Amino acid sequence: MKLRTSTCAIAFFLAVGTIQAEQIIMRNGQVFTGQIVSQNRTDVVLDTANGRVVLKKADIRRITYGPTPEEQKKIQAEALRKEEARKAEEKKAADLKAEQERKAAEEKKAADDKAKADKKKAEDDRMAKEKLEKEKLEKETADRLKEDAKKNEKQQLTDEQMRQRIREEVKKELELAEQRKLEEARRREELQRNTPTRLGAFVRSMVLPGWGQYYQGRKAPAFAYGLSFAGLAAVSRQQDVIYNRRRSLYQSSSAQFLFLTPYVTRLRGVAQDDATAQTIFFLGSITNSHNYDRYKSASGGARAARGALLGLYGWVLADTLIFAPRAGVSLRTEGDTLKLAFTQQF
Repeated sequence: MKLRTSTCAIAFFLAVGTIQAEQIIMRNGQVFTGQIVSQNRTDVVLDTANGRVVLKKADIRRITYGPTPEEQKKIQAEALRKEEARKAEEKKAADLKAEQERKAAEEKKAADDKAKADKKKAEDDRMAKEKLEKEKLEKETADRLKEDAKKNEKQQLTDEQMRQRIREEVKKELELAEQRKLEEARRREELQRNTPTRLGAFVRSMVLPGWGQYYQGRKAPAFAYGLSFAGLAAVSRQQDVIYNRRRSLYQSSSAQFLFLTPYVTRLRGVAQDDATAQTIFFLGSITNSHNYDRYKSASGGARAARGALLGLYGWVLADTLIFAPRAGVSLRTEGDTLKLAFTQQF
C-alpha cells in the first residue's frame, strides 16, 4: 500500500512539473507559465499556451524555474524503473507465498496419508491378531477333543462330528470372551461412577470444610482442615464478641465525655472548684483514650481472625481442585485370566 501511494505521488509531481515548466510572477499579481525562450537586460520572452509574450523585467517580482525536459525524462524513467521493481517484488512475494502454500498442502497431505496408513496398519494388526487367536483356539479345542476321544473309546466321532463339535466349542469360547468384554466394560463404568470428582469435592467443602477431602479419600487432611476451621471459627466468634463489647464501652464513654468538661461539671455541681473540675476532665480523657485503644485493638483482632478464617476456607476449596487424587483403572485378559490394575496419583 505504501509503495503504491509513493508511486502515485511521484507521477503526480512529474505531471505537475511537466505542465508548469517556468513560472513568472508579476508585481501586480499576474502569473505566466511557459518556457523562457530568451531574455536580455530589460525583457524576457516566454512561450505560453496562449502564445509568445514579452515581459518587462522591471515588472517581474519572481521567476520560478522548473525542471528541464531532459531532467523530466530522467525523473519519469526513474519512476518507471521503481514501479517495475515494485511489481517484480510483488510478483516474487506472490510466488514465494504460493510456493509456501504448496509445500504446506504437500506436508498436510503427507501427514494425512501417514495417519491413514498407520490407522490401516493398526486395523490390519488387530485383525491378524484376532485371526491368530481364533486359529489358536480352534487348534487347542481340536487337540482337547482328540484327547477326549482317545480316552473315551466308547465314543466314536466321525470327522464331520469332530468339526461340528470344534465349531460349537469355538462358538462357546467366543461367546464367553464377549461376555467377559461386556463385564469388563460394565465394571469400568461402575468404577468411573464411583471415582470421586473435583466438582463433588468442591461442593462438599463449600458446605462443610474438610468434607470434600474426606470424599476424595484423604482422611488426614479432611480432619485437619475440619478441626482448624472449627477452631478459627470459634476464635473469630470470640473476637467479634470482644470487639462488640469494647465498641459499646467506647461509645458509652465517648457519649459521657461531654459531661466531664470543667464547665459542665461546675454547672452540674459535681466539682466545687476549678482544680477538681480539671482533675475529673483529665481522668475522663484518660479513660476515654484507654477505651478507644482497646476498641481499636479488638477491631484489629476481629479482622485478623476473620481474614484467617476466610483464607483457610479458600485454601480448603482450592485444595480439592489442586491436590485431588487421580485414579486409573485398566482391565485386560491373558488367556483364561482376567487382570484388573488400579493406579492412584496424588
